[in-house]
Amino acid sequence: MKNYRAQKEIILDEHSSNSIYSFWIQRERFTPFWHFHPEVELTLITKGKGVRIVGDSIQPFHETDLVLLGSNLPHNWISFDTVSECEAFVLQFSAKVLQSAGELTSIDEFVRTSTRGISFSNPDEQLLDKIRSFNDLPDALKYARLIEILFELKGEEPTEFLTSSSYRIPTYNYKSQQRYENVTDFVINNIHRKITLEEAAGVGNMSRESFSRWFKDASGTSFVHYLNRTRTEIACHLLIHSDDPINEVAYKVGFESLSQFHRCFKNYKNTSPLKFRKRALFRD
Repeated sequence: MKNYRAQKEIILDEHSSNSIYSFWIQRERFTPFWHFHPEVELTLITKGKGVRIVGDSIQPFHETDLVLLGSNLPHNWISFDTVSECEAFVLQFSAKVLQSAGELTSIDEFVRTSTRGISFSNPDEQLLDKIRSFNDLPDALKYARLIEILFELKGEEPTEFLTSSSYRIPTYNYKSQQRYENVTDFVINNIHRKITLEEAAGVGNMSRESFSRWFKDASGTSFVHYLNRTRTEIACHLLIHSDDPINEVAYKVGFESLSQFHRCFKNYKNTSPLKFRKRALFRD
């Protein structure tokens, strides 16, 4: 399998004259890159679909997906195999830029809450335009635009914290990051079938017992919980974005029986797949 490297990213140190760094990412697919950095990050997906992993959060992403990620919060976007084009705008900044003026205290406090990651489920189109056009501005105006964007995000409703309240950012080393990335890549690529703990441990080159302990430390959850939650989140994507019957959705994401699918779905979503689909269609 591919050997992607995950690591601590050095961003603003390489651009020492700037406290704000922004760029577009355009690729055929978002491949696994489990990483973290001291900068706060705002990411807007403009093309593509897949799974977004932030700390112990696993959720599907699609166009207009917008998240604010706090300092050193590990994150990763992985595209579905059916996707042929992906695009995202990324805005990274040092939290220190908000600590220079007392007038920015409320925004600074808002950004501090992003240590768990924040998802904005229905962002205003004008706000999205301001984010997409950020790089069109001269450098002298980017600071003011950043403050404007954060101020508007602060008032966005509804918002959702991504990681669980019990999640704590683990201490990573290179080997552990690389192993975690390879395991999550393996899960996404094989989500349609049964995946055993022994298989996953083999990907990590570990015994079953050692792998279970390591995965819990690295992710904050057990591998079985992670696997079932990933299956459920991808099922949510299919329930919303396809006309597949519910039983077909269950088997496409690797559940071995409908009863197992309904049980897991109820556990993670507190509703049934049918009610979830109807509610999503009603919102649209």
